Amino acid sequence: MNSGKITIKELKDKLKNLEAALDSIKRGEIDLIIGENEPLMVRLKSLVEENEKLVKEWQATFDSIPISIMILDTDLNIKRYNKATPDYLNISEPEITGKKCCEIIHKTQQPFNDCPAKRAELTGKREQSEVKIGDKYYLITVDPVYDESEKIKSFIHTVTDITENKKAESQMMLLKQAVENSGVSIIITDTSGIIQYVNPGFTKITGYTSEEAIGQNPRLLKSGKQTREFYRDLWDTILSGRKWEGEIVNKKKNGELYWEKSIISPIFEDDGNISFFVAIKEDITEKKKIIDELIEAREKAEESNRLKSAFLANISHEIRTPLNGILGFSELLQNADLTGEEKDTYLRILRESGERMLNTINQIIEISKIEAGIIEISRESVNISNLLKHFYNFYKPQAEKKGLSFSLLLSTEGKEIIIESDKLKLESIISNLVNNAIKFTPAGFVELGVKTYNEEIEIYVKDSGIGIPSSKIDDIFQRFVQIDYSFSRPYEGLGLGLAITKSYAEMLGGRIIVESEEGRGSIFRVILPPGKLSTQNIEKEHPLLKKTFFNGGGKVILVAEDDDMNYYYAETILTKNGYSVIRAKTGEEVIKKIKENDNISMILMDIKLPVLSGYEATRRIREFNNNIPIIAQTAYASDQDKEKAFACGCTDYLSKPFRKDELLAKINRYFNKGKS
Repeated sequence: MNSGKITIKELKDKLKNLEAALDSIKRGEIDLIIGENEPLMVRLKSLVEENEKLVKEWQATFDSIPISIMILDTDLNIKRYNKATPDYLNISEPEITGKKCCEIIHKTQQPFNDCPAKRAELTGKREQSEVKIGDKYYLITVDPVYDESEKIKSFIHTVTDITENKKAESQMMLLKQAVENSGVSIIITDTSGIIQYVNPGFTKITGYTSEEAIGQNPRLLKSGKQTREFYRDLWDTILSGRKWEGEIVNKKKNGELYWEKSIISPIFEDDGNISFFVAIKEDITEKKKIIDELIEAREKAEESNRLKSAFLANISHEIRTPLNGILGFSELLQNADLTGEEKDTYLRILRESGERMLNTINQIIEISKIEAGIIEISRESVNISNLLKHFYNFYKPQAEKKGLSFSLLLSTEGKEIIIESDKLKLESIISNLVNNAIKFTPAGFVELGVKTYNEEIEIYVKDSGIGIPSSKIDDIFQRFVQIDYSFSRPYEGLGLGLAITKSYAEMLGGRIIVESEEGRGSIFRVILPPGKLSTQNIEKEHPLLKKTFFNGGGKVILVAEDDDMNYYYAETILTKNGYSVIRAKTGEEVIKKIKENDNISMILMDIKLPVLSGYEATRRIREFNNNIPIIAQTAYASDQDKEKAFACGCTDYLSKPFRKDELLAKINRYFNKGKS
């Protein structure tokens, strides 16, 4: 023995030799034991004393072991146990002696099916089993002990408390399940960056299997969107023992780019050296998309709020300014001391203010109809050449008054262009574009023209005006958007003209293209579906330009109007042009007067009448009179109203507010046939 200590193995070997010698003497197999200088009894005494000493040493060692150890016979009865066993198994000593191990461990009379002692008896080798007793887990180990004839003579039964190990194992299993089932990508690399482990989340996100990834460098995900400095900072951070956090654009196996938020941390050994890096990566592509959309929505909301504020201020300005002119100069006209020149000036201002307010209201109504989706297309044959000639003649005085050169270019070799389209919508498109060109051109030229190519028709308006900044070109077709929102801007308007123009162009199956350079002018092109070239002239002159009207000669016109101001306006125009006027304030009154007066030659029928509407009154009149011309007049002025008016029997249609020449032109169509 070394320094008074002996190992269990050495103790077992000595006891085995002594027991074998004593057993041989007892069996008579050894008659004499001869010592070197001692007689037999002295030697035997010495052997016994040595045996007792070894037994005590073995027992001391046996009892010093902190786990439960029991020696079982071949019937699995407990023959010996160490000192730790009672406390270890929380039982008293009297309960152990002479009992079977199953009685002590499992509180049963017979071993359970998977008893490690029974298995060791069958297999002849070590067997183990884990059991739970109370709130603790134990590992039972049974080792068979053989005699000289290689037969099992006993079993060494050990019980080890593995509760803490099981908890650690359970935590490790929980951690493993969390890692394996996590939706994020988890990568473990060595200090050189070589991938040692990836979880299923990595495969789901990137498309690379664990077999494809392990042994590779994470650069297989590199998208090329990050700079070298980006990766240098990353590696400098984690190699210094610090955690790195950031967002990276990476590339999947299929080439698709995606955003991920990464946290990369070093793993340290006990000596403080870094052994691995673990990266936890979350696919934030959708989150980034949502955030970008939210930012865009917020910017749009802020822009919308800004536009709304600007629009409210603008519309207030656009309505109050002409209204101030109308009210102010109407009051001034009451002054009896006005000169003829002053009176003409005031009347001109009144007319211009009224036209400006009417244009504002019309634009608001039109954009509201477009927003509501109630605009309908009414197609007819339209002579584009004549339409452009009309607007050229109409706007030429306005352009020349401003000192601009205004030209018309019809590059169709003298032929007319005829298309099937909505004439009113085309008029609105051309009017808006020409009006804008003149408004925003302080000096230089405006050109109106038409071209045909690839079977399409292009109507264009070109100018040398202020132009549009490149950053604003995409915005000018938005509702209420203007290049300059300041109160000091030199141009009036709501910012609706181009929005209406674009909507109408698209409704007609076309599109609008703009080319512009700030300070150098613009060109707006309206591309329309194919038309046809013809020598036919549908309309040599726009009807509203005709100034020669037939004198009424006393013809009687019934004006159905419940509003006194509107009636007085119509009556004044008609009487001053030689017509006699009869008034009706309700639909029923209209019917009654038509029946009572055979000399009535025409009806100006307001659609909105009390008691009985103009629509219903017209239908009833047509039941007994199909010849009298009935011109519908309404402030609604929608395509549906116009169609409804014709459907109920009206002969023609006039929208309010109307000018004197418009009213007389309508009447002239029916009373001046065949006259110039």
